[in-house]
Formats: sequence, C-alpha cells, structure tokens
Amino acid sequence: RDAEADTRRLVCYNCGVACDLTQMRTERIVFLKQMGAEAPRVPAPTINDDAEPVDRRPYMGVDQGPPLRIRLGYRKLGRVAYASHLDLVRTFPRMLRRIGLPLYYSEGFRPLPKLTFGPALPVGTASLGEYVDIRLRANEMPSIGDLCAELNRVAIDGLEFFGHAELGPNDPALNRVLDEASYVAVLTRHDLAALDLPDVAALHTSFDRPFEGLSVWRDVKGIGKRVDVGAALVDLEVGVGDDELAAAGIVGDLVPIRMTLRLGGKTTPRPTEVLQALTGHDDLHPRIVRVGLFGRRSAGQVSALELSQLRKKPALEAAE
Repeated sequence: RDAEADTRRLVCYNCGVACDLTQMRTERIVFLKQMGAEAPRVPAPTINDDAEPVDRRPYMGVDQGPPLRIRLGYRKLGRVAYASHLDLVRTFPRMLRRIGLPLYYSEGFRPLPKLTFGPALPVGTASLGEYVDIRLRANEMPSIGDLCAELNRVAIDGLEFFGHAELGPNDPALNRVLDEASYVAVLTRHDLAALDLPDVAALHTSFDRPFEGLSVWRDVKGIGKRVDVGAALVDLEVGVGDDELAAAGIVGDLVPIRMTLRLGGKTTPRPTEVLQALTGHDDLHPRIVRVGLFGRRSAGQVSALELSQLRKKPALEAAE
C-alpha cells in the first residue's frame, strides 16, 4: 500500500552501475505482494502495552536509574545449534526488545545492552541448559510474571526459555557461580568398530581407568598447547544419557557417554578431546549435547537458577 502510493520521482546520482530504478520499484511491489505484505503489519501486543511509550534508543550520558538483574534459562536445539555464539549475542537484544523490556546499556562510544552469557557452545552442539544474565532499567520494568512465555512467543526457532530468577544485589555474576558442565557424547556402532571394540561392555572396560595424566595436544592455527584432560574430568559414565539425547531429538542405536567437566581451570577440554585422550583416536566425530551448567555445592550439582543453594559456600570452600 505504501509503495504504490509513493509516486515521487526516483533520482540517480550516477555511480556508474547503471541501475534501472523504474524496474527496481516495480519489482519491489511485486515481491511485497508475493509475501502478502499488502498493508503494514499490526504489532503484536507486548507485556509493556499498558505503560508509557519507552525510548529504546541506546542511552549515552543519561541516568538510567538502578539496574535490575534477571537470569534466564534457555535451551538451544535443532537448527539453531549451528548458530554461533556471536549470532546469539546479536539475537538476544532483539528478542528482549520485541516484548518491550527496557534494556540497560553500557556507557561509552558504542553503548550495548548489558548481557552476560555462560561459556560459549561449539557450533553444532545442542544444549538443554544455557543461561544468560540480563540487566534492565528497574524504574521502567513491567511485570515479568510470564516472562518465559512472552519470550518463547517471539524467540527464533530452536530457542526455548524454561525459567528465570531475579538476582539480588549480592548475587555474583553468572560465570562466578558455574563450576561444572555436563555433556552427553554419542558414539555409533561404526565408531565402536573403528576402535576395535566388540560391544558397549568393552568400551566401558577401556574407560575404566584413572583420569590422572590424560592430556591431548590442541593445535589452533599453528599454535599448539597441551590440554590437561585429567584435571578437568570430574566423572564419566558409559551408557548413560538416553533421556537427554531424546530431549535433544537424537535417537537411534547409539552409545551415550555422559561426562562432567570442571570449569574455571587454565583450559577446559572439549568433550571430543576427552574421547580422544581416552581412546587415542582423533578421527571420531560424535554428536554432543550439553546437559547443563552447574554450580558445585555440598548437596551436589546446583542449577544456575537455584539462587538459594548458590548463596551457600561452595563444597571446596566448606571443606577448607
């Protein structure tokens, strides 16, 4: 409707490309009709509809008031698992703005929304438990009782929000409470044959040995370093993880291997590097699912949304 009503003369400043502006205008109208864009789309209702209009432009040199910190839990499944971490960093502010959340911006030459993500996932790795801390302008914050449902309504395909928690003033940042990451790696029967193992029992026997001294050599663009797998590997179980694989949409005659890796060391090994150190083969290409990110307390693994448990001293500090 707007394109057909615009009858202004098209002006070309002759950059040398020799564009046919009349044809470009005609093609645009044709494409808009093919997409069904006959009239401007009515914006969907948001949780901020009853409030005053919010200026969503980045703040610079303006008092934004006190920040409100919220921790979101989400899953990353399907095709979105092949999106990079930087893609998510760019996508999250858009989803948050779609439902009218007043984002808190950094100061400086290029203000950005203040988001804190957990450890980045390798491209192609699905996850059942990721977290991000967001900061909002508390003075303009609407009710967030149904925040996950609102976010799921506007989220890209494959992202699913399952919980949120409001952080207190003394709650540490996300990466300061995460101690461990649990994964499920998937081997096929073909992989077992390549390892000269007849069955799952033989695989279990080959993994049943001390972790100390396990290491691999990581080579990144010609720069190599030794990764201490034994220091980071907390636990490993063969044949455990079918439920997590099913939740991630991975099914079949597969051999799951669940492992827990310690975060915060000099270098955290990748799940594929753990299998490489245990088997001695570097040509395995297993599917990987991250089960979740956890804090370690005396009661065991604690979700990043269980704030009451995270406020207790970590297990290692309590032992000291």
